[in-house]
Amino acid sequence: MAETRRMLAELPDPNKLVAFDRNRHVMVTMAENVEKATHPQLAEPVQPLLQPVQTVGRSVDFDSIELTPPARPFFQPAARVARAPPDGLEPPTQALGRPRSVH
Repeated sequence: MAETRRMLAELPDPNKLVAFDRNRHVMVTMAENVEKATHPQLAEPVQPLLQPVQTVGRSVDFDSIELTPPARPFFQPAARVARAPPDGLEPPTQALGRPRSVH
């Protein structure tokens, strides 16, 4: 019984508000993250999005910037992006004997 209680105590707290309150001292805004980040930390999330960039001297050739194939669908013009229907994505389901909507 003692071992089971010890293992249960090691599990993450299911109450997210309590867990957030316990860890709020490490939570910072994106602006604070960017301000404190080193150059390699700033480059890390961009590398999967962009193909290698051409430079001219010490300047970036902005016409040479291309997205990687996996990133392209997320950065296409809005007209090409599929939109969710106004009533949501999930079809009505049977619940308690009657149709249920996601709304």
